[in-house]
Amino acid sequence: IMLDEVNAPLDRYGVENLMVSVINKLSENIKILTITHDESLKEKFNYIIDVSKVNGESSVNYYSLE
Repeated sequence: IMLDEVNAPLDRYGVENLMVSVINKLSENIKILTITHDESLKEKFNYIIDVSKVNGESSVNYYSLE
């Protein structure tokens, strides 16, 4: 499942509820790719692919938080 900015219309409670109730439960059986600009969501995932653009040059970094 690919989720793009799924947290944008939610407040902090809504984001926490979404993460705990929905995404964590779904991730037990399927792979989930979440696209967001919200830096605070990084701590909610075990694996992060960070894409950034500086001075017109793009870079991709992969992090494992396990």
